[in-house]
Amino acid sequence: MKLIGKCSRAAVLAILAVTILSVTLPARADVTNVSWMRGNSKTLKLAVPTQIGGTVLEPGSYEVKVKNSATGTEIEFSRWSYNPYAAEGLPVYDREVVATIKALPQASSAAPARTELLLASGDGGKAIGLQIRGNNVEYLF
Repeated sequence: MKLIGKCSRAAVLAILAVTILSVTLPARADVTNVSWMRGNSKTLKLAVPTQIGGTVLEPGSYEVKVKNSATGTEIEFSRWSYNPYAAEGLPVYDREVVATIKALPQASSAAPARTELLLASGDGGKAIGLQIRGNNVEYLF
């Protein structure tokens, strides 16, 4: 008799665990996508000068943020600089926004493995869009 009671408890716990996971996992995926749209950032590395919108970005690492504004979606490109001589009490790292470009989000068939620019063919390295790692949206400039 006790064996049947233990089995039913285990079955109830298993059903409860499956139910909780099936409800929380899809909700977590939605929250992840929404949080990205609220300003999470990724790193983009450029090896050569690249024209984005009307701005030329020099080679280096850039922080890329997607921002939603009243006028639509914007991509913000910024760089971090280190100042070892900053006065006491002031931050030694400084974030400088280099460019803010209007973008049109488009659904992509798959999420890319890394953050990279989409370049126009035969146009001297002019960027026409951006793919962000793990995000199945392309942002066209």
